[in-house]
Amino acid sequence: MTTTMQNNKVLMYKGVLAEFFQKKEGQFEYVVLSGCSSYFMTFDEASPHTGTHKDLFSNHPDRPKGAWDFLQIEGANIANILFDPSEPLVETTAGTEALDTALKTLQRELDRLHDEIPNT
Repeated sequence: MTTTMQNNKVLMYKGVLAEFFQKKEGQFEYVVLSGCSSYFMTFDEASPHTGTHKDLFSNHPDRPKGAWDFLQIEGANIANILFDPSEPLVETTAGTEALDTALKTLQRELDRLHDEIPNT
């Protein structure tokens, strides 16, 4: 969450923490995010809610490999940070094939069990 606010909307970023620097007092001097998106949190009368995420860096096929995709946020612009230790989800061909195989196996087993149920 940044300190940028206008019309009850706060600018926020989501990404993978690539680097950070803290002052000896514990305050962030800056953070660097990679593969990030921006969005707004709107504070209305009911409760805060977030809007649609917009990728900051294009995934266009013509974009050169290794192109810069880092965002540096200065400490003075940081209102709050939430660190999520979760591994990013990555879709792979091997993972997709393994999932498809498991689903087909489960379907065959369901079909077999269904066929064993006596008709009444």
